[in-house]
Amino acid sequence: MAWLNKRSLAISIIFPAAVYITVFFLGWLRGFEYNLYDWYKKFRLSESKDSRIVIVGITEEDLRKLNQTTLDDGTLVKVLQKIKTQQPKVIGLDLHRNMPVCFQIDSCQSDSDELASIFRHTPNLIGIEKTTAGNLKEKAILPHPELAKAERTSASEIIEDRDRLVRRGYFYLTKKNQENLLSFGAAVALKFLETEDIPLVVEGTNLKLNNAVFKITPNKPRFYAAKEIGGYQILLHYRHNNNTFKQLSISQILEDDFSEEDLRDKIVLIGAVYELSKDIFGVPHFRPGENFEDFAFGVEIHAQLVSYLIDAAWGERTVLKFLPNLVENLLVIVLLFESCLLICWLNNREKKALKLLILMGVQIAVIWAGGWVSLYFWGYWLPGANLLFITAINLAVLGTLIYQNSHEEEKLKLEKQVQRKTQDLQKALKDLTKITREVIKQEKLDFFLASTAFLDHEIKNPLGLILLSSDAVTAQAYSLIEYLEEDISQDNLEAIKEITAEIIVNNKSIHDQVYRVRDLLALIDTQSYQKQEDLSPQNIDDLLKKVCSVAWHTFKRMISSELQVEIEIIPARSNSLEGINIYPKSLEVALVNILNNGLYSLFQKKQEDQLDSNFKPKLQVASKKTRDYLVISIEDNGVGIDNRDCDEIFKEFYSTKENSLGLGLFITKQLIEARHRGSINVESKLGVFTRFTIKIPLNLS
Repeated sequence: MAWLNKRSLAISIIFPAAVYITVFFLGWLRGFEYNLYDWYKKFRLSESKDSRIVIVGITEEDLRKLNQTTLDDGTLVKVLQKIKTQQPKVIGLDLHRNMPVCFQIDSCQSDSDELASIFRHTPNLIGIEKTTAGNLKEKAILPHPELAKAERTSASEIIEDRDRLVRRGYFYLTKKNQENLLSFGAAVALKFLETEDIPLVVEGTNLKLNNAVFKITPNKPRFYAAKEIGGYQILLHYRHNNNTFKQLSISQILEDDFSEEDLRDKIVLIGAVYELSKDIFGVPHFRPGENFEDFAFGVEIHAQLVSYLIDAAWGERTVLKFLPNLVENLLVIVLLFESCLLICWLNNREKKALKLLILMGVQIAVIWAGGWVSLYFWGYWLPGANLLFITAINLAVLGTLIYQNSHEEEKLKLEKQVQRKTQDLQKALKDLTKITREVIKQEKLDFFLASTAFLDHEIKNPLGLILLSSDAVTAQAYSLIEYLEEDISQDNLEAIKEITAEIIVNNKSIHDQVYRVRDLLALIDTQSYQKQEDLSPQNIDDLLKKVCSVAWHTFKRMISSELQVEIEIIPARSNSLEGINIYPKSLEVALVNILNNGLYSLFQKKQEDQLDSNFKPKLQVASKKTRDYLVISIEDNGVGIDNRDCDEIFKEFYSTKENSLGLGLFITKQLIEARHRGSINVESKLGVFTRFTIKIPLNLS
């Protein structure tokens, strides 16, 4: 298989496209995309601790000291009061309080009332609820009534990907009543930014925080949908640090084991940080030096979203976003056509495999590094998995083609060796060719001489008969004169009758032989009048009537006057066959030859089927004009032509008739093809029909 051909180009386009489309729609690239995204996050510079956020975590040690299985309302009131006195800017409570939680029955109501009072009089406190907007199988958890009345609740949902890792978060969710509810992290971040005079601005399909723009259009990026059931999402931009946020325990808060700077003007997030709380999730690596996969508690993930949104608003972190679908599609299309371009580039180059490996290696490095640079400097996430997968397919396809082409090249090398070994034979063949050409020239000369001798013989025979018949007629004429000079008796009268009959017979013989000589001379003279004849406009229907009449009368004189043939000339439907330029004499000769053959075929079949009274000899001549050609067809229902003879009848001296020169159809073919630049074809079925079709171009000049 040649390297650069249509098959190779088609394979290089169709196969990668088919494989990519199949794999893409089956979702098999999604895991690769996840891993690539996580890899980019692993290899980045360590970041400083976010000192604006403090996590107050409920630990197992705290619960043991308090002798509680979860933080009750009374303890929560004490914690909130101590935190509130430190004047934090925002307090985020990542605990559900849709019903009282108490372990001291006698103080349960008072603790619940006091908690409600705290919620009522702490305007910078944000609580949570579960909406089930993202997961219809889970039950909703209502917010605390006081927080709901003050519209200071947010959604606690956290999104897990198929591999159970959290890489994205909700900006807001849409509840069943079509009401939008900010996520816990977004609500806390926006509350903090309000204190910095940075409001959330909605512009069309964009959410703006200062100079940070979050697109919320419901397009569908390559491996995440910006809009899914329940709300709009953004990619999480985890801080890369061992100790991202300062953490205090509930015990430290209750025991005042913290400094004033730890909580003042900070964002305080309260939540569970123990495994039995079931508020724990897998996250991609964001702590340097640890395992590729890690875990984080729900309150930590919310803190990451808060930190990301605030940094983005202040211009300290890049907003992560997907490339527009049009750009992604163009990149994919360019790589799908890349293998086709590489085939053209590698054509006729040495060491194709090495050049391909180097080029593909550079391309993979560019895609890999380009994705990292694009993500962390401009915030655009490239469809790296798709591009790398297509590159791998292109490498496999081109590698296969190169492998096949190498075998083809080896074959060509062997053929060249064979050619070199046969050079001596070729020299000998050249000499033999020269000798052969001389032999052919001599054979042609012999053929010409034989043809001349044949024609000479054929002409001398009828001329000899003409002379003998002429002498007989002369002698018989003298005898007739002698009889006439004498008295005419009954015996003389009978002699005169016999002599007169002989004169008639001899004269008929002279007549026939003269016509035969004329036909022979006409054949010899064909090339002569071809050179002298000029194009002239003719009415084809009139010409056909003329040649049919000539052929019929010639046939009756030469062959048989008893054959009754129905000759049908089908005229054109309009005057479109008038004024067509042809060589009239040449075309007449060609048509007469075909008509004579047709009449003879009918004569043969009539003789063979003398007992068949149903056979009606018929000869049909039709003409028409197409866009570019004059078409003439001549069809008879005679004996037909064997398929083996159809290709032979146009050769010189070939004939299926007795006592024929075999030049008629040979000359006819020359007159049609060489003279008129047309074509002649024959169709036949033995015993049924024979049809000759002539096509002559209309633009003869």
